[in-house]
Amino acid sequence: MYHAHLLFDKIPQPDIVLFNFLARGYARSDTPLNAFVLFLKILTLGVVPDFYTFPSLLKACAGAEALEEGKQLHCLLIKYGLNGDMYVCPALMNMYIECKDNGSARRVFDRIADPCVVTYNAIIMGYVRSSEPNEALLLFRELQVKKIKPSDVTILGVVSSCALLGTLGFGKWVHEYVKKNGFDQYVKVNTTLIDMYAKCGSLADAISVFESMRNRDTQAWSAMIMAYAIHGRARCAITLFQEMQNTQVNPDGITFLGLLYACNHSGLIEEGFRFFNSMKENYRIVPGVKHYGC
Repeated sequence: MYHAHLLFDKIPQPDIVLFNFLARGYARSDTPLNAFVLFLKILTLGVVPDFYTFPSLLKACAGAEALEEGKQLHCLLIKYGLNGDMYVCPALMNMYIECKDNGSARRVFDRIADPCVVTYNAIIMGYVRSSEPNEALLLFRELQVKKIKPSDVTILGVVSSCALLGTLGFGKWVHEYVKKNGFDQYVKVNTTLIDMYAKCGSLADAISVFESMRNRDTQAWSAMIMAYAIHGRARCAITLFQEMQNTQVNPDGITFLGLLYACNHSGLIEEGFRFFNSMKENYRIVPGVKHYGC
């Protein structure tokens, strides 16, 4: 990004297209607010932003959790008449959500005359992240009433809401909905179902979902290992980890967190130390606070 910025500065009369490219790059970088600084510069040069400009800037503010800068962008959106754009609104809601201002995100959502599934997904996932599952489920019901077809992202939010509430009955209804509408083809949806069943107290259903999966990534294996750990089945968690190794799927920090949690609650001290050392020495995974806590 440093060299791209230098090239941009050498252009006598930069246009908004070039800025949009640079802003998108900064939004994905470790220094997202540099996009905002550059934006102020092009405004002084008389360059007029378009509807491609703001999603990247809002993403930059979301990444930096820069609420005040995000609010300033919101004001500019209203000034330029872009606050109702179908691409801008989800980015605006996501900015408020990442900045932990769900109230403003909801107000943006409520002003949209005809919200699409992408817009619904943004606000539903926002409620899930802030542990407000009832609000998320109410929006899912509203989406159904309007006969808007949900996406796999919608289903992730709904299943996660069931996990937060611990409602096994409704969780099973959602699972049937998943199978009926073909969402069980998505690995992430199945992984979230495993997590939901584990947290709702049904290990048998979690195992059933896991065994029905044709493809299993690291997150799926980790979710099942954690499910065993939650239910005090340490030996099953360890055996599953060995199966995971045999399939040559690389573990991550969550995998080892599940193993350490299982060992901790079953008094398997030696095995726990072995896994803790293995994650550092064999897999180059840096332990976090939660790993040390186990």
